Amino acid sequence: MDDHRLALGGELAPVRLAAKASSTIGLTEFFLGLPDGEAIRPLPLHEAGFETLGRAVGWFTVPPGSEGYAAGDVVHLRPFQPR
Repeated sequence: MDDHRLALGGELAPVRLAAKASSTIGLTEFFLGLPDGEAIRPLPLHEAGFETLGRAVGWFTVPPGSEGYAAGDVVHLRPFQPR
């Protein structure tokens, strides 16, 4: 994925998912976005290690009333903020 697509000054960036992001109804779940060609591969935050955190380019959530998103769906990725 081209870095310029995510360099939006902290604004939400619409990206397509390379795989499904499954969630439990009733919980807000956080996912990391990992570059995968022109898409983003979702990884639940609770499954991420330090190496994965370093490769992630942003994050998104699945709201509590949803079972998640299908592969190919567009989500709004929030880029990490440099400090």
